[in-house]
Amino acid sequence: MTPGQPSSRLLASRRLRRASREDSLANLPSAELAKAYVTGEDVYLGQGRWWRWKRDGIPGWLAPFLQETGLLEA
Repeated sequence: MTPGQPSSRLLASRRLRRASREDSLANLPSAELAKAYVTGEDVYLGQGRWWRWKRDGIPGWLAPFLQETGLLEA
């Protein structure tokens, strides 16, 4: 590991947190997620966690739904 780079343990922890947040996001109704995406509203995931579109982007599993509804260009 070079100075200034996160350790592999820290990177693994970040991946695990993101996966947990994506699981929480996946439990919400797609229509609510689409509305939040269109309006740019952050989505509250519980326990003080948020999905922020500008920071977190669109999860791969949600992109097809947004494309089918015409909210995201292919």
